[in-house]
Amino acid sequence: MSRAFTLLELLVAIAILAILVAISVPGALAVFKRVHSAGCLDNLRSIGVGLNLYLADHDQRMPDLHGSRSSIHDDVPVIDDILTPYLQKSSVFRCPFDSEVASLTGTSYSWNTFLNKQTVASLKFVLGSWVFDRPSDIPILNDKKDWHAGRKNFLYADGSAGNHPLTPR
Repeated sequence: MSRAFTLLELLVAIAILAILVAISVPGALAVFKRVHSAGCLDNLRSIGVGLNLYLADHDQRMPDLHGSRSSIHDDVPVIDDILTPYLQKSSVFRCPFDSEVASLTGTSYSWNTFLNKQTVASLKFVLGSWVFDRPSDIPILNDKKDWHAGRKNFLYADGSAGNHPLTPR
């Protein structure tokens, strides 16, 4: 005997599916954000490798750069212009979350101008009354925008990269 679904059974099945979708979508979005954040961190690590190659060619002295520029047409020294020859691909200057900033300015990341012309052996970063002199505490680059809900990706002088709250670590 063949039995068809009743209207009530069909509505219950649809309601169960809607509940499952409502539960799984936020989790899937969170995973998607973590994947993109990991892409940004991987880009920062790659830029760090390029920076180390630059430092090897320039007596371990940090470049003298502007933090960023407002347009790719601005003629100022910035990280994406200086390090592109030291990288395998220039796409590392664009965070996967960035839909417009890199297209307008050349990169998704800002340079820490306090490090300009410092030698690697004597790197120091002063923020207010705090003095950072351990490479693992000195930020070199960070996201230009808050793409990670109150957190930013940072590249540190020791080559590590991390996603941290917008307060110093």
